[in-house]
Amino acid sequence: MNKGKVNVRVVVLVVVLAAALVAAVIVLMRLLGSFQSPATPAQNPGQQTTDAPQTGEPPAETDDAAPENLPAQSVGQLTLYYADDALQRVDSESGLTTLLTGTEQLPRLDLQRVDGSLQELTDAELQRLAVGLVQSYYVDAPATDAISAAADGVLQDAWVVEMPATDDAPALTARVRFLEGSDGLWYLLLLCPAEEQVPDALMTAYETASAS
Repeated sequence: MNKGKVNVRVVVLVVVLAAALVAAVIVLMRLLGSFQSPATPAQNPGQQTTDAPQTGEPPAETDDAAPENLPAQSVGQLTLYYADDALQRVDSESGLTTLLTGTEQLPRLDLQRVDGSLQELTDAELQRLAVGLVQSYYVDAPATDAISAAADGVLQDAWVVEMPATDDAPALTARVRFLEGSDGLWYLLLLCPAEEQVPDALMTAYETASAS
């Protein structure tokens, strides 16, 4: 058999056509690139701060509940902030923790776990629970209809309860706050005579409490 001869003209023609095709592809890609570039213009580095304002991003959150220069104190899964020498702490077997000012019984801040969950209790039920907790401090508590209770305007799940004077107790103002931690539902009850100002240490401990 005779071996087939390679036609040089055919080879040259194929090479020329391939080169033309490659050149056409390159030109087409450059044209496409030139059409797309206006959609994503390059920015001058000096203009980035003005062309991309940061007002749309919220500022980094800070922990306002942690006062400066006050150590964190733990009660179960609650965290409060007060100086060690500012308050006297009394823990009982039942889980009750009382923070007293000196040896006085009032003002005081009590913390204790209770049955229930914030998800299971309505606002009305929380209000009734707050009133009942304050009434439990009395031997002969004022009638419920004589007690004023209003939601705290600042703290969530918190109530301000005004107790009238009785034969053996002055008028009292109670602040009751509910916090739910991984160890259950807690109440914080800050009790003070209505005519007195709550000590700063007790108020700070009450307001800065958080649950984990």
